[in-house]
Order: sequence, then structure tokens, then C-alpha cells
Amino acid sequence: MILSVVTLALTTVTSYAQFTASDVFKKDEIVCYGIDFSKAKFIGQFDEGAGIGGAQGGSEMKSKWMPEWNMLMVNEQAKGFDFKKAMDKASIYYDMGPVKEDNANTDKDALMAMNAQKLSKEDAEKVVAGLGAGDKKEGIGMVWVVENFNKPEKAASYWIVFFDIKTKKVLFSEHVEGKCQGIGMRNFWGGSMKFIIKDIDKDGWASWKKKYK
Repeated sequence: MILSVVTLALTTVTSYAQFTASDVFKKDEIVCYGIDFSKAKFIGQFDEGAGIGGAQGGSEMKSKWMPEWNMLMVNEQAKGFDFKKAMDKASIYYDMGPVKEDNANTDKDALMAMNAQKLSKEDAEKVVAGLGAGDKKEGIGMVWVVENFNKPEKAASYWIVFFDIKTKKVLFSEHVEGKCQGIGMRNFWGGSMKFIIKDIDKDGWASWKKKYK
């Protein structure tokens, strides 16, 4: 009888066990939720993208460019978007439906601005709490929360947030900034992500691993 009680207690503890920040580096798989623009600001005039094309305000940002920037992560892994290599993982699962829905609900009239914002860590982490259910019901998720796409600075800033999918507990967040590069709207701003992924691959992942061990 005593053994049964102990076994039940251990089972209960195990079922409610949560990931910690160090597990982000131990797990073989990361679930990528993509790029969330729900708190983003687009700074400056976006009528041109590195000299070719552009966007006509927040409506086109939502309907055309947000989906295209997200699909870069999926379709161009061999062209600078290789999270497996950068984060030393056996697998990246792309579960981008929840972020697609979040972006679709973003207020298009609030996207464009003349001055850059400072998005707090807490504000970025609140995005996780608001995400809908995806394919994966457990594991470690990663979402890129956009702070600014800054045209005058030719740079983009993000919070990269890692979280426990089952509990939505945030494990850790890091603020990052990438220089833009490339021709056209999609590639120019997508270049900021490539810049950051390259930096993560170079020494960023090792630095975070040491920080959150």
C-alpha cells in the first residue's frame, strides 16, 4: 500500500514536470513557430525595398509580406535559414499555424510608424500566452517576436523566445538585431534574419548555452 502511494506521487510529479532553460540546449528538436508581427512597428517609408518594389502600408504588410517572410524560414533553409546547424539540433519542426493566425489578427493601422519602439521582454513574452494550439502539444517552442523593421537604420530587431509548449512557460528570451541585406522587400528584410542566424551559429548559441546552463 505504501509502495502504491509513493508510485502514484512520483507519477503525478512526473506528469507535471516542466522544462527548464537548460533543456533548450539538451533537446534534439525545436518547434519553430515563425515570426510574430503582432507587436511590430515598421519604421519609415516602405514604398521601396532596397530599390525594388515596396509595400503600400499596413494592409499589404499583413496580406503579402508577413507570410513571405515567414516562409523564408521553411523554404530557404539551405540559403542561410538553417536552424538545425545554428542550434545544433537533429530536427526542426515548423508549426507556424498559430503565428499565422496571430499575424492575421494584427491591427494593420497600427503597424506603420516614424519612430522606433522599445519592446520590453515582458511584452514579447506575452505573445506566447496568446498563441493558439498548433500541431505539437508538448516540446520546446521558439517564436521570433518582431520589435522594429527600421528602414532608416536598415536593420530589424526581434525578441527570440523559447518556451514550454505544454505549459506555455517562457524558458528564456533574447533580444537580437540584424543588418538588412539583399534585393527587394522579401530578401532585404529576410536578410536581417540570416544575419542573426549566422551570428547564432558563430558564437551566439554557445554563449546562450553558457548563460542558461
